[in-house]
Amino acid sequence: MNSSSIKQHSYLIIGGTTKAATTSLFYYLADHPQVCTSNLKEIRFFLDKDYPEASNYRYEDGL
Repeated sequence: MNSSSIKQHSYLIIGGTTKAATTSLFYYLADHPQVCTSNLKEIRFFLDKDYPEASNYRYEDGL
């Protein structure tokens, strides 16, 4: 996918906490034919680099 095709789409990041129904919301949105979700539910986008679990989608890494 090139950068020009990425710019044509809208993005939504849903932040949540434990027991806040984010799993349900993720699956409801994933069922919609016009919504493309990530392969992982928890992508750890906003975590610090020193967080103990790795992330391939971290904001600080230039994604």
